[in-house]
Amino acid sequence: MFDRFRTMYRWDPKAHQSIRHSFICVLKDRFRGIMSDMRKSSKKKALKAREDIPDVRYNFKIQCKYPPNGVPRRKWERMCMSWNTKDWEKKSKAGRENRKNDLCRHTGGSKGFDEHRRNLEKIKGKKVGFAEVLLHTHATKECKKRLNDGEISANDYDKLKFVTDRSKRLLHEKT
Repeated sequence: MFDRFRTMYRWDPKAHQSIRHSFICVLKDRFRGIMSDMRKSSKKKALKAREDIPDVRYNFKIQCKYPPNGVPRRKWERMCMSWNTKDWEKKSKAGRENRKNDLCRHTGGSKGFDEHRRNLEKIKGKKVGFAEVLLHTHATKECKKRLNDGEISANDYDKLKFVTDRSKRLLHEKT
């Protein structure tokens, strides 16, 4: 697949390995979402054709007849056969459960932790520590408002509200 892009775009041959590595990283990052979108598209087509598919699940025996746009039918059938196994269902269920228990939730948006630290230092005009940045990126919106309004301080541990219990424990360990 990468070689197809190489013929469409031009770059310095010395950069080939670096660009290929970046391409593979992006693909790995997006692959699960792309596959999920394809399964949803197939399910939508099957439902539109009045096929009987459960709301929360897939039926790959039926969906293999409804490839998403741009996917050749034979390739789609092979993908559906690989998904229509106990092993895949087990992995899918484990992944679903793991995402439900996602411990990496934060309220910092797309900015990295270090960027938040630099922004806080600009605002406050002084160096800020890990605990302060953690509080800024993991406290609930309501808690941050109360902190900014001076109703509570970072030392009011019992009054601080976080997006996860893990965040609160981590702050407690660092202070």
